[in-house]
Amino acid sequence: MKCNLFIGMSFVFAISLNSCGMRDYMADADSCKELVKEFKTEDVLIGRSSTIHTTDSLVFVLDHTSTDSIIHMFDAFTDRHIKSFGKFGQGPDEIARAGQFAFDHDKGEAYVFDYGQQRVMAFNIDSVVSDPEYRPYVKLRFTTAKAFPDRYVHINDSLGFARHISPGKTKGFVQSLCRYSLDSGTVVPFGDPALKCYENRSMFAVSPETNMVAEACSTQDLVIIYDFDGNVINRFEGPLYSSDVNRDATYFTGAVFAGDYLLCSYSGDTTGKEYFGPYIVVFDKKGDYIKTLKKKKKIINMSYSPAKGRLLIGFDDEMQFGELSLSEIV
Repeated sequence: MKCNLFIGMSFVFAISLNSCGMRDYMADADSCKELVKEFKTEDVLIGRSSTIHTTDSLVFVLDHTSTDSIIHMFDAFTDRHIKSFGKFGQGPDEIARAGQFAFDHDKGEAYVFDYGQQRVMAFNIDSVVSDPEYRPYVKLRFTTAKAFPDRYVHINDSLGFARHISPGKTKGFVQSLCRYSLDSGTVVPFGDPALKCYENRSMFAVSPETNMVAEACSTQDLVIIYDFDGNVINRFEGPLYSSDVNRDATYFTGAVFAGDYLLCSYSGDTTGKEYFGPYIVVFDKKGDYIKTLKKKKKIINMSYSPAKGRLLIGFDDEMQFGELSLSEIV
């Protein structure tokens, strides 16, 4: 009896220690303020509503509100501005409302979802650089009347991942993680709906190298790691996790695989007042928690650039874009 009581108390004590540590992971976050350096865009004028995207050798900034060139391309090794392209407008070669950006490494093509004209425009990067008369082509036409893909990540023409947004049964919109094909526009649900409420809003990251997808939830303190077949590898419940979806709360606001790690921007606000937060939560690539970093600036989006082993970050601040070495993060 005493032995059983001792084992039971030890088990409870171990859980208490783990919960206490998790409860404090924001409060005990390491400051990375001094580690962040500004990513300078030379003399290129870029609007406040912009997101940063990377490939093995290039950095793209998508200016969502530009009335001139929408895409700005930089060399990932030297940070030199190469070219700006993708004209704003309603014309056949123009972009009316820039939504998402994706890149096909094998074809060397950049894709921009134009929500204004309901199509995906494709730009061959070599032709963009070498041919001043180059005209993009329409990769896919889609409709936003019933549903549309959001935050698309490209693997190949037949496989990509996105958030599928569709009207709710009574009001508002419902979004869920899906596979999305640029060949056909076909949407296939992804993941196990029993693991979370799919009224949840979520961000996600994709690792083609390891065939893994990480879903970081916005309205639950929850991260789920899948393989490409939708099998669950790990499920991490954060310190503020609840099975109920709190639409006033904001937890994770972005996710990116970076080498052997998964980095998630985090707000942790439960008041409904602050969407973007200053935290970066670091997991290993299987979704096990490692540490938390804090940057006073609010993080809009992140992208990992393997060229220099750095995280590029878009801020809601005077410093519009910053860079953080992955070696200094972990």
